[in-house]
Amino acid sequence: MYDNPILIKTFAFSIRIIKLYRHLVDEHREYTLSKELLVAGTHIGKHVKEAVNAESRQVLQPKWASHFVRRRRRSTGCS
Repeated sequence: MYDNPILIKTFAFSIRIIKLYRHLVDEHREYTLSKELLVAGTHIGKHVKEAVNAESRQVLQPKWASHFVRRRRRSTGCS
């Protein structure tokens, strides 16, 4: 599959998150928290893959900077 150990671990983590999501929905009827867990847990793999496939650090840094600004605004309640 991949030779990069970080990609392997994040893929395995995403699979575990998906299984936990299914368990929470099927067994405990928890929809809100499980959906947030699914989104957050699978975005980790997306960001790692984006970093690995980036052309250069100069291309990647502006994307991540804007992402962190949006996350900070969202977590503090600012628009």
